[in-house]
Amino acid sequence: MTSEESAEIAEQAKPQRLKDLTLAPVRIEREVLPPTSLRQVRDQYRELLSQVKNKDILADMTYRAADLEMLLAEQAQEQGESVPSANYYQTAIDEYRQLLANYPLAPDNEQVLYQLSRAYDLQGQGQQAIATLEQLQQRFSNSRYVQESDFRIGEHYYAQGDYRQASDAYQRALHSKQHDYRAIAAYMLGWSELKRQSYQTSLQAFSQMLDISLARINLNDINGPLAQLGKGSKKQVQDTLRVMALLFSYQGSGEAIIDFYSEYGARDYVYLVFDELAQQYLDDSRFKDSADTYLSFATWQPQHDKAPEFYIKHIDAYVLGDFPTLVLPAKQGFVETYGVNGAFYSKWQATRRQQVHHYLQTYLTELAQSEHSLAQTLAQQLSDTTRPDMTKRISKQSQQAFLNASRWYQEYIDTFDDDTAVQMRFYLAEALRDAGRHKMAIAAYERFAYQYSEHADAADAAFNALLTYASLIDKNPSADWLQKRQLSREAFVKTFDQDPRALDVAEVMMQSRFDEQDYHAASHWAQWLLAQFSDGEDDPAHALKERGAQLVLSHSQFALEQYVQAEVGYRTLLASISADDEESRALRERLAATMFKQTEQALVTEDFTSAIAHLQRILTDTPDTLVRTAAQFDLSTYLLRVGNYAEAIIQLSDFAQRFPEHESAGDIPGKLLFAYEQSGRWLPAANMLLQRWQQQPDSDTGREALYLAAEYFQRGGETDKARLTLRDYAHSYPQPFDLAVEARFRMSEFYRHSGEDSKRRFWLQKLIDIDKQAAQRTQRSRYLAAMSALVFADDARHKFDTITLSLPLERSLSKKRSAMQTALARYQQVVDYGIAEFSSAATFQLGEIYRRLATDLMDSSRPQGLSALELSQYDMLLEEQAFPFEEQAIDLHELNAQRSWQGLYDQWVQHSLDTLAQLVPARYQKSEIYEELSL
Repeated sequence: MTSEESAEIAEQAKPQRLKDLTLAPVRIEREVLPPTSLRQVRDQYRELLSQVKNKDILADMTYRAADLEMLLAEQAQEQGESVPSANYYQTAIDEYRQLLANYPLAPDNEQVLYQLSRAYDLQGQGQQAIATLEQLQQRFSNSRYVQESDFRIGEHYYAQGDYRQASDAYQRALHSKQHDYRAIAAYMLGWSELKRQSYQTSLQAFSQMLDISLARINLNDINGPLAQLGKGSKKQVQDTLRVMALLFSYQGSGEAIIDFYSEYGARDYVYLVFDELAQQYLDDSRFKDSADTYLSFATWQPQHDKAPEFYIKHIDAYVLGDFPTLVLPAKQGFVETYGVNGAFYSKWQATRRQQVHHYLQTYLTELAQSEHSLAQTLAQQLSDTTRPDMTKRISKQSQQAFLNASRWYQEYIDTFDDDTAVQMRFYLAEALRDAGRHKMAIAAYERFAYQYSEHADAADAAFNALLTYASLIDKNPSADWLQKRQLSREAFVKTFDQDPRALDVAEVMMQSRFDEQDYHAASHWAQWLLAQFSDGEDDPAHALKERGAQLVLSHSQFALEQYVQAEVGYRTLLASISADDEESRALRERLAATMFKQTEQALVTEDFTSAIAHLQRILTDTPDTLVRTAAQFDLSTYLLRVGNYAEAIIQLSDFAQRFPEHESAGDIPGKLLFAYEQSGRWLPAANMLLQRWQQQPDSDTGREALYLAAEYFQRGGETDKARLTLRDYAHSYPQPFDLAVEARFRMSEFYRHSGEDSKRRFWLQKLIDIDKQAAQRTQRSRYLAAMSALVFADDARHKFDTITLSLPLERSLSKKRSAMQTALARYQQVVDYGIAEFSSAATFQLGEIYRRLATDLMDSSRPQGLSALELSQYDMLLEEQAFPFEEQAIDLHELNAQRSWQGLYDQWVQHSLDTLAQLVPARYQKSEIYEELSL
């Protein structure tokens, strides 16, 4: 080493000091690098591999280069790049194999083997992929890829149909310490064993799959347990349940499931297997098998949350399959298992009980009603048979059926405390009575009757208790039972005093008081009995007692001027005897007299409403009595007075028909017409007026009746009758003038509304004629004549408008001028009437006719073959022809516009102003100028 070199080294070794450093500011700028593709990265690795000398670094970079080839191959395959023979992964396969050859003991070979197997698999070289995976498992037994490898090996063999080796591989994957592929491995293991016909092993594998998939879900979820699973997992579980159910269907259905899980071990989800199997049976219409499957689960695990539901489903399956003989016993089994007397009901919480209440309610009702119906049918058969051997057997069967019904009624009562349970108490008593359990029946009847006395069947129950007492006392007439029956009778009369059967019960007490001549008490009981008697009583004994008591009471009330009470009594008596009875007429006369007396009392205070009501009752209830005629005439008079015209009409019409010879009959028509008019009944009023006209057509009364009849027909909606009636008037009566004019106008209006123009114009002409011929015209007649004339003028204008000017112009113009003259004359007639409303309309139309003719001339067809000069001259001639008409139109519209200066401004004046604005814009189309004043 030279001295210079030593000095340089020493200088470099000297420690630097801050003051010796020269610090230059460094500026950092952001630079955006272009993206690098996988292929570029791969190529860069290739360049580096030739330059790297370190073996460890070289091995690592070679691994990375191989992985890049794998990624490029996947990318190329995804993008569909064209590669010879589709060998996308061949380069990666070669490099992975080269790595294994160059570095046989490298720890990264676990990943290399895994990637190589994937490359083989993606290249479609399944055997090599499996061989590579097996090599991976041999060399790296604790590899993280062992479970996946086993599953992929299993998939390979399953696809090849080698189900034994597939099963072994799936078993290894299933029992791996890893968890990623356990559920799907168990699923595929089940299918592999199923393919090998190892059904028991297959079921175990499928159950393991369910153990894994359903381990963390809520099996009682209200939306269904499978709703908590992902889409793929849910599909696998559903398929597993389907296959398991199918396997169990071959091995004994529900019993096979029970045997399997008794050995395999109970599972909470086992009900899903039962449900799937039962549903498959239902889908195949194997209703009995479905019901047996549901029942087998419910009986195997009766306390399971799903057990009641499955029990119900087994009943429903019987119903769907139409097995009526099995349905009722099945419902009985449900009640005995889950009812109030079953082993579980008392141990359940309220919410659990509530889940079965609806079905218990339904099934208990059906069981009770079915047994009760059967018992009644047997009882009917018993009454119809005469054979002693049959009688004994049917009697026993009927009694047992009644007892069975009472059992279910009692259980229903013990289970439910609602309105239906109240009704069941009555049915319970009925069943006990018919079963011959008299003491129990009496207790049940009285408990129901007096605890629920407002119930519709309470009185029947109380009375049935009395009847049952009679049956019991017939066999055991002890004083105790006699006393109980007496107390029961008193309770019946006290509680159900409005019941008609209370009369029989109370009859003994009334009779004893009467025998003792205690008339106040007897009267009390008579009134009580009379109050209890129902209308239409058919019992002769009751009718006799009622009639005797009522007769005395009614006569006394009449004498004391208690007419209302007396009327009630007489009505009751009349209702109890025939109308042909000798006393019936006398009673009706007395009844009519009581009502007429009440009428007199009401009239004293001018209470016409009450008086009318009493008179109406005389007509309704005693129509054949002596006072009826006077009552009806008075009734019609008071009805008119209070404004009840509808009822007055009824009474007046009836009186006129019944009593045509009565001295008051002549007043009826006038009253009837008044009532019709006041009540707005126009049609019958019109008909009465029409009859009056027909009776005296030559009188003013008849003529007025005819005119008024037409008006009433129209008010009543009978337009045709109104028109025909008014037509008769218009043709028959030219005087008085005003009504004749109005009749013709109304006729024209009928046809205007009906759209019959020709008929309308007939009557419009009549209006013009009658005004023209009148000796003294009225403002109204002139107005209607002007209106009519305007209609005809408009018709003439319409005809003028429809004529077009065509070549040869002389001919069409002649027709146009003729129509114009007619229209002008018609409108001039309107103007001559001097009615401003129609004059303005006519003047406007006159101006429009002239303007239209001028316009039509200018718009008319030009002769063919004219030169430009000739055509120009022709147009000038037309303008000369049209100009006077346009000037005339302007004069007429100005005349109409000037009406506004005279205080008349209507739509036609406005139309003329609008037209002038078009024809003479310089004069009539000016904007108003507003001058703003500054204050």
